[in-house]
Amino acid sequence: MMEAFFGFKKTPFSDNPDAKQLFASEAWTQVKARLQFLVEHHGTGLLTGEVGSGKSTAARCFTAGLNPNLYKILYLHWSSGSALDLLRQLALELNLNRRTTAATWCARSPKPS
Repeated sequence: MMEAFFGFKKTPFSDNPDAKQLFASEAWTQVKARLQFLVEHHGTGLLTGEVGSGKSTAARCFTAGLNPNLYKILYLHWSSGSALDLLRQLALELNLNRRTTAATWCARSPKPS
């Protein structure tokens, strides 16, 4: 509806941004370099920034170029809540069974001497 009214050929601000339409700013170059560093060093990263600064767009465009058979990409939106809420969301995204996970962690913890 909006597309026809404004004469757009495709939906703006979609969850699947077109990398060809991104402005190659210095900030975008920096984000790409840092994300590439994480990939090369098997790291974990966190993108932070002001609302509307392009965090999601940068993450989605970068991860679109990764092999899904080699990488599991998680999008955790933690705007409020406790650290426990963040861990619960992480476990949910990783499809971890709550009971199995707790039992596994307890079994792996070292026994007190």
